[in-house]
Amino acid sequence: MTDEPATKHVPGASRRKFLKGSAALGAGVIAAGTARAEGPDPLITEVQDWANAFGDAVDAAPYGTPIHFESHVVRRNVEWLTESPVSSINFTPIHALEGTITPQGCAFERHHSGAIELSKSDYRLMINGLVDTPLVFTFEDLTRFPRSSMVAFCECAANGGMEWGGAQLEGCQFT
Repeated sequence: MTDEPATKHVPGASRRKFLKGSAALGAGVIAAGTARAEGPDPLITEVQDWANAFGDAVDAAPYGTPIHFESHVVRRNVEWLTESPVSSINFTPIHALEGTITPQGCAFERHHSGAIELSKSDYRLMINGLVDTPLVFTFEDLTRFPRSSMVAFCECAANGGMEWGGAQLEGCQFT
């Protein structure tokens, strides 16, 4: 016989955490089950009207609705960079921002046929390809999942594009 318990205690583990995790997993499985398409969704399988025309140019909304003391903080379009602002980019005004978080209204944008305005009821997120179970989520489906936030950094491949100014290939190694 031994005085040690039959099971060892794992630091940070508890019955309550296990039950909460199991409940969250169960809710996710149920939500994923509702996301399976019953039949072809015409919003996915058919070309939508918004996909047949150009959307707004990149400089149509330099910032959603700036507050009066930040009205100078707007994205910058470079007119000579492309033939049309419908297929162009605009830049984040990094010099005018405070802190490390870029406001949504100042995020870098790249459009190839203009920006569309898609209603929540028409939104679909499809997960397919190398997955066991392809899924389609509506906007409403996604709002049922728990939310979490994280601060992350995403470097765009186009950063530094203004410095290209010719056939420069800095940062490349040739053998």
